Amino acid sequence: KRRMEKSISIVDNMKKMGVDWNFIANATGLNKQQYEEMQIEYQHLISKPTIPDTAARMSL
Repeated sequence: KRRMEKSISIVDNMKKMGVDWNFIANATGLNKQQYEEMQIEYQHLISKPTIPDTAARMSL
């Protein structure tokens, strides 16, 4: 999850600087489609509710 967040942040910053997608893809290994898919996957990951520690311990 953290690695995904960093990759998205790097691409976002490069896009803000007006960097061409060919350069972004060469620098990050992500093309535009992969980046968009990663954003969707990341949003799903962060939107999932987390189980509080007490509930997790009670289920053991």
